[in-house]
Amino acid sequence: MTGSLHISQRFLKPIVLIVFFVAVGIAAAAYWGYRRLSPLPELAVSSNTGLEMVVVERVHQSATRDGRTEWSLDAATGQYRLAEKKVLLTDLFVTFFTRDDQKVYLTARHGTVMTDSHDMEAHGNVVIYNDAYRLETEKMTYSHESRLIASDDPVKINGQAGDLTADSLTMDLKANRLVMRGHVRGTLVPNETP
Repeated sequence: MTGSLHISQRFLKPIVLIVFFVAVGIAAAAYWGYRRLSPLPELAVSSNTGLEMVVVERVHQSATRDGRTEWSLDAATGQYRLAEKKVLLTDLFVTFFTRDDQKVYLTARHGTVMTDSHDMEAHGNVVIYNDAYRLETEKMTYSHESRLIASDDPVKINGQAGDLTADSLTMDLKANRLVMRGHVRGTLVPNETP
């Protein structure tokens, strides 16, 4: 009787191993088949996913309209607040492109870009400059639709034509026009070209 028990255990062990591997194979095939046949969930981010905010380093973003780049932005960090549709930025550098292929640059310590409208706000040592002038203020806004840069904080402009200060300013990038309002003061340097 011990001989027949020994023979059945010897045959039973490989059969159990085969059954085990077949079961694992069937389970794996069922899992992968289910994954391939079932639709994948959308990768859209919602408030239920826990990804309401994403922080990234070395941000680069640009806005185009009718095939032309209207502005390009670089920043040290960006905090994407997806539910609010905005990006909070640090150490930003923006290049605005005008219709006559001129460039206007902006630097600031902090800024915000609305991801749906491309409107922008900058604050903290805001400097706007090009080849002809340098403008300084504490806070400014940019409306992407109208292409207007505006500041309701005091502004100071230094340039080739002289120095100016004012309580507020509006810069129209479409018309290439600057309007200063409130206590406008300054010194203008005469043009010395013959």
